[in-house]
Amino acid sequence: MSGGINAVAWVLWFLAMVVVPLTSRNPLYLVLVLMVAVAVLFSLPQQHGQTSAWRLFAYIGSGVATLSIGFNVLTVHAGNRQFARLPDSWPIIGGPLTINALVYGTISAIAIASVLFGAATFNSAVRHADLVRLLPGSLSRFGVAAGVALLFVPQTISASRDIYDAQRARGHHFRSLGDARAFVVPLLSTSLERALLLSEALETRGFGTSAIVRQPERRAPLASIGSALSIVLALIALGLGSYTPGILLMGFAVALALVGSNGHVRRTRFRPIEWSPRSLLVSATSAVTLLVLLFGRAVTDLHLTYDTFPTIESPQFSILAGAAIVLLVLPALVVER
Repeated sequence: MSGGINAVAWVLWFLAMVVVPLTSRNPLYLVLVLMVAVAVLFSLPQQHGQTSAWRLFAYIGSGVATLSIGFNVLTVHAGNRQFARLPDSWPIIGGPLTINALVYGTISAIAIASVLFGAATFNSAVRHADLVRLLPGSLSRFGVAAGVALLFVPQTISASRDIYDAQRARGHHFRSLGDARAFVVPLLSTSLERALLLSEALETRGFGTSAIVRQPERRAPLASIGSALSIVLALIALGLGSYTPGILLMGFAVALALVGSNGHVRRTRFRPIEWSPRSLLVSATSAVTLLVLLFGRAVTDLHLTYDTFPTIESPQFSILAGAAIVLLVLPALVVER
């Protein structure tokens, strides 16, 4: 457990957090969930530099996300508030530049930043080995591969920082792209060495050759067909703006895929999941947030939808939705430091 909160509670927290940018473009809610994600991230204890590496990842990703603001302004020529105009003869970017597109691009950048900071918080708080233990046996290999891929992000960031400091200590100055060779080559060799050591470790432990103790008779492909159909329907629902049915269909597709998986891999779990009061509290509040954001609109208008086209209007705020989002800050208050 990280900070006295188990992996299941963190999974529920991340799902509740990411629902906001997936289902809403209301800037008030997006700023609120971004502040919550940042507060929880900075409340986590430092774990061998991993938290700092994920913070840097979130900063870089958020910086890249800001580029979408300019792209949106230059490519979306709609709205009632024009502040400049490029020649119509220019392809793609030619036409009026509007404040509507600027505001929408900013909102999209905030949504991306909130997802990145939420992902950085989740990856800093949860050991990937604990996540692999949560997966069923048929998906354990995929879980290990995904965990290894995620671990390369903070490791590469840490290695980049060490190589940069070492080259600066040797008197190397990075003035041009040609000088970057002294940074890229060591980073590449370090990454290849780490990959080789990891492959040898996995081979030594017999990864990919674990015994299948029971091979059931192949089920009818109804589960696979149903899972694929659910994914298609989920994408259609999300594309039409029906976020709640789309997310539920995605979850149903995952459940069908797990049911239809063949083979039973023997799993040994030496450390069962511990449910501390902190874990129960975080799980309960995250579940409440999920229920409010996904089904609260059936009771009252949560004002999740917001659009700057064709006119810009002041976003509305629902006390119920705002309170549900604020509940996600609970890990920052109860996490062990």
